[in-house]
Amino acid sequence: MKLDRKKILPLFVIVCSLTVLAWRFGAPLLRPGRAPEDLKLLRERVSTARALLEEKDRLDEEIGRLEEAVTRWEGRFYWLPRESALAELVAALDRLAAGSGLSVREKRLHRRLPAVEGWEKVGVTISGRGEFAGLTKFLSDVLQEGRVILVEKIHLTAEPRSGWLSYQITLTTLTRGEGME
Repeated sequence: MKLDRKKILPLFVIVCSLTVLAWRFGAPLLRPGRAPEDLKLLRERVSTARALLEEKDRLDEEIGRLEEAVTRWEGRFYWLPRESALAELVAALDRLAAGSGLSVREKRLHRRLPAVEGWEKVGVTISGRGEFAGLTKFLSDVLQEGRVILVEKIHLTAEPRSGWLSYQITLTTLTRGEGME
């Protein structure tokens, strides 16, 4: 088979064009110094992305634990209308005072106290006389109560003649429930 000049020239142009294209676009891919740099950069990016994913997973777990803790914490407050929560708070304090031997002389109800958004705060100030052991038992029982009762303020005065303590204790709780305005 004999090739004539007319057939060789187009083949020669195609071969030259392919050589130029390979040199122009293929050479950067074949250079030995460039590929490891790109590979190193890609590995760093992959490592960074993995670290970010691990951090995201860790934060998602932490958020889940915190949401669960908030739910448990909120469950210890009252979920009643303000007046019902105040009545239950007074009943609980009466029971705790009787159990610790405190003599409650006066109760002052606080129906509306400043509270965090979405909650209402109610409270009771009790005053009377008692022994130190009775006061400490009462406060310890308040802390162990099933519902959260916060001790806002304590004012104690020792009566030197009788050895008794006069007290004034303000206790509060948060409530959220039907009837909130």
